[in-house]
Amino acid sequence: MDIQIYVISHLLEDIEKTRNDSIYTPLFVGRNGKENFGYCSDDNGDNISNKNPYFCELTGLYWMWKQSRADIIGLCHYRRYFVNEKNNLLEKDEIESILNDYDLIIPNFGTSLLENVYEDYDNEHYGKDLDLCRKLIGEMTPEYLDSYDKVIYGKKLCHYNMFIAKKEIIDGYCEWVFPILFELEKEINAKDYDDYRKRVYGFLTERLFNVWFTHNNLKVKETRVKLVGRMLNFKMFLYKRPLLRWGYVHIYKPYLKK
Repeated sequence: MDIQIYVISHLLEDIEKTRNDSIYTPLFVGRNGKENFGYCSDDNGDNISNKNPYFCELTGLYWMWKQSRADIIGLCHYRRYFVNEKNNLLEKDEIESILNDYDLIIPNFGTSLLENVYEDYDNEHYGKDLDLCRKLIGEMTPEYLDSYDKVIYGKKLCHYNMFIAKKEIIDGYCEWVFPILFELEKEINAKDYDDYRKRVYGFLTERLFNVWFTHNNLKVKETRVKLVGRMLNFKMFLYKRPLLRWGYVHIYKPYLKK
């Protein structure tokens, strides 16, 4: 089977260091007509490359949906990769073997520090945007509401918008999620958000991805993610330690707001 794992990056200095072979393909996102230096980019054919400041890696996902002809596709980041027990990147035989038994390869689930996924999101972003998601799902695909509530008011979540799966499975996901996102655009004025929060559609979709595979009863294989870079590894060191996370949320962040 033809397998294509797209490695998302928006900077030339990072994409130049990215593995580039028959399985792993660097995907330059947010190019929107700018020079792509010979790399695969998200701005040819049917694309939403111009939305990258707000959609993040989702401009790459949209391009993969519309342009890729591989049997199996995956999305990872230049700083985050799926790895096996030996800390090596997943290879063709491993991927095929896993997908013989599972529908999706996803990152390991994380656990909410606060009451639930909603509270965690509201602590870092704007909970009203999740409320709007629920409203639109109720109008557009109401059969998903039970799964939405199960995920958003639960404590488990897989992050990063990363996956590996058969292309037809991801096609189904894209057919569901992008119409919702385009409707959200009409009601969220992300231009008024700061540089971090304006990536709102990427953050929301981390939650919606979980809603989608939960609703469709897909069999998911949790897989470890390797982090590249000292700062990212330090952040994850803190994230994986509940006491430090608690101190960050309840002591450090309120102190910064004084």
